[in-house]
Amino acid sequence: MNPSNFFRPLSCSARRGTPWFALVFLFSALTVSLLQAQSNPCNPQLCGFRSIFPILQGGQKGVPIQVESGDVVCVDIRMENSAVPIDAYGYTVQYDPTRLTLQSIQSGGLVSEFLVADCNQPSPGTVVCSGFDDDVILANSSGVLATLCFVVTSPPGVTVDSSNIVVTNLLDDLQTMAGCCNRVICTNPVQVPCSGAALYLAQSGAAIGTPVAAKSGDTFTLTVGIKDIPQPVDSFSFAINFDSAALKFVSATAGNLLGNFLQKECREILAGTLTCSGENNIAIPARSTGTLFEITFLAQCTVGDTSALTLNTLAKDFAGVQACNTSFICKGCEPANCPGAALYIVQTGKNLGEKLTEQDGDSVRFEVRIKSNPQGVSAYGFRLQYDPNVLSFGGASRGTLTNNFIASTAKELAPGTLMCAGFGTTPIPANSQGALLQFTFGVQCNVGDSTELEVTDLTDDIAGLQPCCNLFACAPCDHDGDLNTDKALSAGDALCAFEIFLNGGILSASCDLPAFACELIAADVNCDNAVTSRDALAIFARALQNLPPSECFAKPASSFVEKSNAPMQLRLINGNAASSDTLCVQMQIMRPQALHAFGLLLQYPARDLKFVGVRRTTATQNWFALDGQEYLPGLAVIGGFNPSELSAETPTTIFEAVFVNSGVEIDNSTFAVANLTDDFTNAAFTSALTTAQVNATPRQFKLYQNYPNPLQLRNAASGTAIQYDLPAMLASGSVKVEVVIYNLQGQIVKRLFSGQQAPGAYTLTWDGRDDAGALVTAGSYHYRMSAGSYVEKRKLVIVK
Repeated sequence: MNPSNFFRPLSCSARRGTPWFALVFLFSALTVSLLQAQSNPCNPQLCGFRSIFPILQGGQKGVPIQVESGDVVCVDIRMENSAVPIDAYGYTVQYDPTRLTLQSIQSGGLVSEFLVADCNQPSPGTVVCSGFDDDVILANSSGVLATLCFVVTSPPGVTVDSSNIVVTNLLDDLQTMAGCCNRVICTNPVQVPCSGAALYLAQSGAAIGTPVAAKSGDTFTLTVGIKDIPQPVDSFSFAINFDSAALKFVSATAGNLLGNFLQKECREILAGTLTCSGENNIAIPARSTGTLFEITFLAQCTVGDTSALTLNTLAKDFAGVQACNTSFICKGCEPANCPGAALYIVQTGKNLGEKLTEQDGDSVRFEVRIKSNPQGVSAYGFRLQYDPNVLSFGGASRGTLTNNFIASTAKELAPGTLMCAGFGTTPIPANSQGALLQFTFGVQCNVGDSTELEVTDLTDDIAGLQPCCNLFACAPCDHDGDLNTDKALSAGDALCAFEIFLNGGILSASCDLPAFACELIAADVNCDNAVTSRDALAIFARALQNLPPSECFAKPASSFVEKSNAPMQLRLINGNAASSDTLCVQMQIMRPQALHAFGLLLQYPARDLKFVGVRRTTATQNWFALDGQEYLPGLAVIGGFNPSELSAETPTTIFEAVFVNSGVEIDNSTFAVANLTDDFTNAAFTSALTTAQVNATPRQFKLYQNYPNPLQLRNAASGTAIQYDLPAMLASGSVKVEVVIYNLQGQIVKRLFSGQQAPGAYTLTWDGRDDAGALVTAGSYHYRMSAGSYVEKRKLVIVK
């Protein structure tokens, strides 16, 4: 692939490769007004689990992009948890061209190998991206689709400004996902300084000119002050304007300069407008500096919102005086912003600033800690606020710093509010770091949900500490092997993974935790979108090493792992039946080499044979697990695993499959083997059965669901089995049968069979190739069986 496709300036040459479907996409994108990207409310923290969203390059989801005017900022367009396999995509990115000037576009790592992965700017404020490839991005993938770099500008004289970047118009394989937005918050360092005599607005305790920042639901105090006014002040008036949609006026109190004024007030005369005035017979001396009013506001805003706080209509002794304004920024919870002496929330085993995460149905453990406390702590109290729809209080216990306290506990006052307190005769020393309390909460959430946890109302010896919040995010399922959520790996986890394989990918009742929904994903520890005996072996081996659960811990370093040994040679031979109505067949390996785990699908005529089970042999009698189970009539899943390898220089029987028979003849076409996995992948199979007698025929037409479904392209050679029945009562003794694979457009992909067939049970295997012999692309297909006037069809799926 041309390296210039990875990073290129906008130019005519960058547009030549645009495919035809991108032009259609481009036309629809241009119909969307740029005003959406500029003015609609945007809360990046509301972006869901399966979504495409803009973030600061390398940054975190849900965090607004903070820049200064004149900066070059690069924004990743990131996809998270794709809903389906992706081989074609399209989307639009919209932004405010008066605030952002596009400089360059870089293809993201997720699509860097696509045949086409193109982004173009048809007009300022709109970037259209599209691409396609013969291969697919697997479902549930995450990564960067593109990186856009901008030069940031803001209107002159504005302290802080914001605009939106929006991902919209999702097409092709992205249509089921959500497009999200983010806020670009720009502070303007090139400002007229508030020097000399002035009336000013500033957040209490902050420097003049610093934007006011608060979270929604917080109250904050705004100082109205004067400095260096040359004349005495005994009569004044002015107005303060603010955004009433984001801020609610609460109260105003007189500052130190107005303590003796006879008349002083600030009141709201209209939504978003305060009028303030004062009269006195003794003037504030000339050149005084101090506070006129302290005004309290309640923030009711969306994360990333910005608005102006301005002084207007300066009159009487303030006529002609410079007015220094400020701006308001609505901030979210920032767990890492917790400096100095503080009380903060942290998940057990994690560090300050890291979010709390856990899966639905699990429990989350966290601590409330102190740091850098300026004095000893012998008594404390605080409230813990949380969302009771997501978290349910399970209990509290003493922390590392309160083990010797007389009491240290928490009580639920109401859903969502805990009262926490403790005291002891031996105080916690000053400048300590550690936990006051440890908590356990149950989790009930949808993936992508997030909520805030806050500590408030600090009392007693912690009253002066800064309270710091944290965020809880509902985590996606982990491929970590921990099927029973006990935070450890065990033989039980391995056996549950093995049962999932034997059940054809279905969770058994014995392994199904009522409130946990991640068992199937947890079992797939090599992250290949299938659960096999190899996953069970990996879990068991890691448990023996006493290693903790870890995401995709069995994933190979390369997607293409070559085995040094030649493919195994498998042979099905007659077994030893215990009675006349029992049929046994044995699976033999000609020269097994380093066999640890295997899986296969054994196909047999369901009307003639009934699967009973499998027996171990001398070679596998000590294996940790080896079993078989009927998945569908005529299809048995068989597999096993063991940490110690099986190797031999002579033919070795590894299991015997047992059936109840009905007395028809069987031969080498009676059984078939498909879906060879793990150490049997790419194995060669032959049948060497001698004839035996059995008897039965189907009673009705039937087309069964294929197995395995989905079929992975990399295992396509093993095929997916399609079974159907033709009943005994056919008028002519046979019937014209066709079995056809076709795509969603109704086009024939592969004719598996066409011809006359007698009554019986039949199994065909499709290796994922079309009539021309080429592998098909990943996606959804249908297969149809027609027998005379009878027609039935089913759906099958191919994945990468």
